[in-house]
Amino acid sequence: MYNKIKVSRNSIVVLSGLPASGKSTFIKNNINEGVISKEMVLSMDEIRKKISGVSFVFQNGKLKKSVNQEKNLLVFQVLMKELEGRASEKMFSILDITSLTDKSRSSFFKLADKYGLDFKVLIFDRLPLEELIERDKEREYPADEDVILRLSKEFQEDSKYPYEIVNKPFETLLQIEKPTMDIKDNKLDVVGDLHGQLKLFKELMSKLGWDIKNNILEHQDKDRKILFLGDWVDRGEDSVTLHKIIRNSVKANRAYAILGNHEDRLLKNLSEPSSPRGSIASLKTFLDFKKENISFKREVKFLKKLPVFIEFDKFVFCHAGLQIFNPNAPKNEFVYGFRAMDTDGIYEEATKKGLNEKVLIHGHVEATNLDTNFSFSLERGSCVGGEIVALPMDKFIADGADREAFEKNIVSVKTELNYKSRNVSVLTPLNRLTKEKLVSYKEDPSGYLKIWKYSKSVFFKNLWNEGGNVLLKARGLVTDLAGEIVVHPFDKVFNYKENGAGKELKDDDKVQYIQKLNGFLGNISFNPYTNKILYTTTGSFNSDFVDYIKYFVDKELEIKLFKFFSKNKVTLSFEVIHPEDPHIIDYPEEMQGLHLIGVRGLNPKDKNYPESEVDKVAKELGLRRPYVKVDTFGNVKKLLKELKDEGFMVRDLKTNEYICKTKSPYYLTTKFIGRMSKGNVKFMFNNPLAFKERIDEEFYTLVDKIVLKTNEQEFSSMDSVDRIEFIRKLIEEEE
Repeated sequence: MYNKIKVSRNSIVVLSGLPASGKSTFIKNNINEGVISKEMVLSMDEIRKKISGVSFVFQNGKLKKSVNQEKNLLVFQVLMKELEGRASEKMFSILDITSLTDKSRSSFFKLADKYGLDFKVLIFDRLPLEELIERDKEREYPADEDVILRLSKEFQEDSKYPYEIVNKPFETLLQIEKPTMDIKDNKLDVVGDLHGQLKLFKELMSKLGWDIKNNILEHQDKDRKILFLGDWVDRGEDSVTLHKIIRNSVKANRAYAILGNHEDRLLKNLSEPSSPRGSIASLKTFLDFKKENISFKREVKFLKKLPVFIEFDKFVFCHAGLQIFNPNAPKNEFVYGFRAMDTDGIYEEATKKGLNEKVLIHGHVEATNLDTNFSFSLERGSCVGGEIVALPMDKFIADGADREAFEKNIVSVKTELNYKSRNVSVLTPLNRLTKEKLVSYKEDPSGYLKIWKYSKSVFFKNLWNEGGNVLLKARGLVTDLAGEIVVHPFDKVFNYKENGAGKELKDDDKVQYIQKLNGFLGNISFNPYTNKILYTTTGSFNSDFVDYIKYFVDKELEIKLFKFFSKNKVTLSFEVIHPEDPHIIDYPEEMQGLHLIGVRGLNPKDKNYPESEVDKVAKELGLRRPYVKVDTFGNVKKLLKELKDEGFMVRDLKTNEYICKTKSPYYLTTKFIGRMSKGNVKFMFNNPLAFKERIDEEFYTLVDKIVLKTNEQEFSSMDSVDRIEFIRKLIEEEE
């Protein structure tokens, strides 16, 4: 009759004892009795033999086998690699090593804790030294008397970790306990994939008689429990809240939960928050956890302890469909399953051949076989326009636990979510444009945000049609890792007649025109991941120009901004005039500061606020505005000729869409002349195409006119007055 030592299926078990104390015999007995398999055992001696080989030495007058001990560090590294591989798959492992102190045991404990495994040390009772030494002499690979004496002095016969004493290794076996549930009278509701659909989840719970109080599930029948088969996060809009309810209900002993592939991805991202990975849906869930300032440590502890399967009576529950239920299989088999095959049908065939003893109930994929009575799926298109479903086990069992009973007792709620047809994130085209080198980005220090900016070649080669509306946004657009917009400034607005902008305007058409100040574009939004105000330019999170924006935000304005952003998910855009950022127009000191020029929501299709609404925001925050007027487009062009400012933004009175930018001859002439050094004049005439690559797009047409109507000698011989007059006339020419 064997003594039994209980350990969980999700465990790392370390054998700790002096040489010849019975560890190898213990292992052998457990293998022979079918408790463990050879694959579960990791042995330092076996690895050492593979690396160093076996030699022979004379010991006590006899020829004995010996293994080189000089590569112990390498042996240990190999052991840890093997152990981590198994631990990451939640596979049971038993370590046949010496491990005489808690210091040497700590590495194994840390690995178990990292992957949410239980940990136990089995300490083999100390035998008299004389007996150990005599036993050692008979071993195939003796340790030597001096080694035993030395190790005996180090041996720690207790532990700060969970441990048990093995005093009769010949008569002791492990009892590996698999995850089960404490259920009375089969009172269990099993729930399939939910994917963040909180509203539908509440409706489903109501049908089953469950209430939600303080984010904990409750039922009038206190004996009733609920089991979640995984994938309650991602794709829907309420993953965080749904996760809280499930986590709290498990903690309150009202529910059980099994790890799904989407929870597994969440676990990886919460464990390594500096480098989150996965689909847009997975990244969005991770970022939602970040926004809510939830303790990653607490969630990681919960998620990594979730089992990958649970047994109950004649049933086994897991997330993915299986072919064969092997309780010692790697985690991925239970969590991710097998693709593109009839797993339900294969499971039935394996059951008929005696390879499965349990009826399988799973989620993850829809049923691949509707005729089997051995494998049932609770996934019915939960996020592709199908249903979220649950199965009351007591009713199912009472009605025979077959296919007919399954279909009869399924409880479902129709879903309208179809993540495959949802709006495509702006990340998809932005990433494509980045590969084509039409767009580039910079990351903020957290790594969660990217600021996007189109390349110079887009202007020069006029490639605006290559990227559509998204390319027009890439002028300070900020997204998070999941493609959610955090900063949404103006889309690109073309100069008058550039790419056809404003070509349909007639002189008697009434338009709204807004003063275009000659500063730089600055944006202010709210960073949901730091809960701080976010300041950006068209291409930077951190620069002198970002500091110029911050310079004009005093404490009073900052408080107003916090209050404003708590109620409004928008971006505020400004023309920023700072004394250390000289421009063509020399503004007086009283004009320096922030001038609010735009307000825009954070959805990709959100339009810029009408000027009247921008006025209201400016009034609320105490901000200055450029002037806004209405007149015919013909009069706007007349005003431009005498304007000593940069120009106007022109908006459609009916649609509020921006039509074009108009620049004053004064501004364009002054700016162009300021850049025409002797060397640039020569460059312009000798290679006008290459010259245009170096200047702003607003001068492309002007350069073409200059090289067409004059030559380098004539242009260079003009005095400053004649040159200004010549350029001004070219600018004012109607095309």
